[in-house]
Amino acid sequence: MDEEIPSLREKQSFFSHYCQKRNNRQEGGPKEEATGKAGIGKLNKRSKILLVVVAGLFFSVYFIRNGLFFISAEADLETASVNNDAEVVHEPSLLFDPMERVRISVEQLKLAKRTDQEGANDRDKELKKITGEKKKDGLGSNQEQKYQSLISGSPLEKMLPFIAKCDSETAAYLIAIAKKESDWGEYSPKKGGNDCFNYWGYRGDYNPTDSGYSCFDSAEQAIAVVGARIRELLDRRIDTPEKMVVWKCGTSCAGHDPEGVRKWISDVALYYGKANS
Repeated sequence: MDEEIPSLREKQSFFSHYCQKRNNRQEGGPKEEATGKAGIGKLNKRSKILLVVVAGLFFSVYFIRNGLFFISAEADLETASVNNDAEVVHEPSLLFDPMERVRISVEQLKLAKRTDQEGANDRDKELKKITGEKKKDGLGSNQEQKYQSLISGSPLEKMLPFIAKCDSETAAYLIAIAKKESDWGEYSPKKGGNDCFNYWGYRGDYNPTDSGYSCFDSAEQAIAVVGARIRELLDRRIDTPEKMVVWKCGTSCAGHDPEGVRKWISDVALYYGKANS
């Protein structure tokens, strides 16, 4: 049987088909390789993200642990500065336990707060000493007891709680002048039959009597007004019985009996000395 010889057109068609298939196979190889490289690129990107996350977690834990350590150390220094006698010592193993360091820091802050409160109490005690704060019963000092012994049984005695609030010089002149002017309230102005609480012969604008003496509403008001006037004179250096005679004479004693002036100074000096000794 004779073999059929392909024609030239068929040969060309076969050869073209073969070359096309071969080219397709060659093109498919690079595409697959490129796809493989892209997968490797994606994998590397994920790895990088994961690496960053892990590193972030590591450093976060590291800084938290060290931050708690520094807080604890700072609290140690503050406590040591507040209480010089105390030594802050921790076990080395505790320094690496975050919760233990937090507990220690809280305890140290409580200790510092308690120490501050104790210091405030000490300051309050010192302030009471400086200002001469009185006891609640009104007889908390030797000076008050001295006033009590002087004016006991007199109308002036009811004013003792208010006199005791004045400074010692003002209080002494309140007692001394009241003795001279009214015998501590035995002879004092009245209005409508009521006590005016004016034991110093004080003349002012407030509610005057027919004789011009101020009629106060209460013992507290009387001490507040008269005490303020005496304090004003003391601040102007009218601070001796000889100078304080202006209480009797005003700006000048020229029109007054010299013996009465001398007696006023003598009696006020006597009781000022007893009250202020």
